[in-house]
Amino acid sequence: MRTIEVKVYQFDELSDSAKEKARNWYRQGTIGDNFYSESVIEDLLQIAPLLGIDIALHLVQLGKGKSRQEPSIWWSGFSTQGDGACFEGTWRASGVQPGKLKEFAPRDEELHRVATEIEKVAAADPTMTTSLVHRDRYYHKYSVDIDSKTESEEMPEADFLANHETAKEALRDLMQWLYDSLEREYDTTQADEQVDESIRCNEYEFDEDGDRFTL
Repeated sequence: MRTIEVKVYQFDELSDSAKEKARNWYRQGTIGDNFYSESVIEDLLQIAPLLGIDIALHLVQLGKGKSRQEPSIWWSGFSTQGDGACFEGTWRASGVQPGKLKEFAPRDEELHRVATEIEKVAAADPTMTTSLVHRDRYYHKYSVDIDSKTESEEMPEADFLANHETAKEALRDLMQWLYDSLEREYDTTQADEQVDESIRCNEYEFDEDGDRFTL
């Protein structure tokens, strides 16, 4: 039988180099944790109906034979080719609520621009509907098939095609907004200040070199 004494340190007691090692340990532990995405996804789910978008649901199997439905919103990020974000569902011109998005997000200029384009199409053809179906192993905005149709018998084909292109680009721009928003949230959680605060709040302890100490 023997007794070993080990000195352990709180994060703020470490040297600068040991703090950086502790940060890297914490970041490695959060890989695959998507908690940063929750607020962005919630925003999208509130924005979508204002723009006439009905985001599809898909079934997720849980344990013990249970399941639940979740929004068909997909993304990957944030440093490799093919990264991006997208969603599946249906856009209906008749569902657009002009001006409502600016009330929800008064300072987001990119969202305002997207809303302006979508409202333009809705005004030009109130009968247009557009389907969005993911078809690829990637999740960027070009991995979704976007197809439109109209019930207007008087709509010239050239005008219909122009409206379709405008709607398609606006919907893809919304997917880009989603990806950019997710990336900003991720970067915030990975910033030194946020990581340091998380380590302090969890009261993790380390050895002198910055390796996590556990009994």
